[in-house]
Amino acid sequence: MEVREKVRVLRERLVSGDLSISPKGLSADIAMHQPSSVPSPWFNSHPTGALTELVDEHLEEIHTEPLQKRGIRDQALLQLCQLLESEAAMDGESGRLYTEGLYTALAARLMHCYSDHAFAQTRHKGGLTGYALRQVREYVDANLSNDISLAQLARIAGMSSHHFARLFRQSMGIPPHQYLISRRVARARYLLRETSRPLAEISHEVGYESQSHFTAVFRKSTGLTPKVFRSRYRQ
Repeated sequence: MEVREKVRVLRERLVSGDLSISPKGLSADIAMHQPSSVPSPWFNSHPTGALTELVDEHLEEIHTEPLQKRGIRDQALLQLCQLLESEAAMDGESGRLYTEGLYTALAARLMHCYSDHAFAQTRHKGGLTGYALRQVREYVDANLSNDISLAQLARIAGMSSHHFARLFRQSMGIPPHQYLISRRVARARYLLRETSRPLAEISHEVGYESQSHFTAVFRKSTGLTPKVFRSRYRQ
């Protein structure tokens, strides 16, 4: 890889799994040689886009020391990038809440491990308060057909997405996106047992645009397709 930073030309030899981070605000042209050997995806630390918005959200004060790291080996960061790449290849099939959770984890990893920024963040311990958790759960149940975002749930709880995701898991034992799936499946089970509504209609009511996606999620959770579940448990 060749990086042209203003008047400097930097040449780096990278292998699969290597990570390079350029300073915020740096104008650079990147040329790839033998692109098949260069891992993807690539993320820019320039202060635009979803990733930077999530970084800024859970920082109350940011100092302007630039990021400048090259040739990093970080298995956790690599796995997050690979999960995001896989989700992009599937057109976001797992849903907005899952994707935003990955971006939040990636942003936190970058800022905590590879930044000179100083943090001034609120510490939360012991999970969400009973009131906040109840509000979030009621919102989820009332909006199963909608594309619920991590930011929406965090606002209801009165904190950043980063803190909300961590505290929700402490309270419920699972991350927000898995809780949303469990509630959607529970609602679908009820509708399959108690109504004769078409499967396509049920899939839309519980938040899945395609019946095939709904069937795959339902089967993974229950071990049965919706059709078999209905024939077996219909009242």
